[in-house]
Amino acid sequence: MKKIFIFLTTTILFISCSKEKKDSNNDAYNMMQFEHMKKSIEYNNKAIELINSDTSLTITQNQMNEHIELLKKAVNEAKKVDTLVLNDIKNKFGNFYEKKYIQGIEQQIKGYETDNPTLAIKGQILYDEYIDWKAKEGL
Repeated sequence: MKKIFIFLTTTILFISCSKEKKDSNNDAYNMMQFEHMKKSIEYNNKAIELINSDTSLTITQNQMNEHIELLKKAVNEAKKVDTLVLNDIKNKFGNFYEKKYIQGIEQQIKGYETDNPTLAIKGQILYDEYIDWKAKEGL
């Protein structure tokens, strides 16, 4: 009887510890997602600041190249985010993040690189829709 009690106690303790470990691993995983998201937003904000910092209405090729590189870094970090984690926070958050934020920035980049202002504007519109949705949802 004593052996069964020890076995059951050990099993319960093991399961409890495993669950705690899983939860803490999950927390670490979630934090990693938010770090990628934060870095993406920082790169995107730097790209926006770069373009907005010059009060003249012209942008040099060097500024445009730097702007595009910052946007590429933003997309690279954004694609590392597990959108399922975002969907767990708010229904469809991950979907909007992928379809509006990431694709919006990608379209802007492609538009700039191919001298296609229509595509760049469509990308900006997608990005703006993402920002508007986030504000509306209180995120």
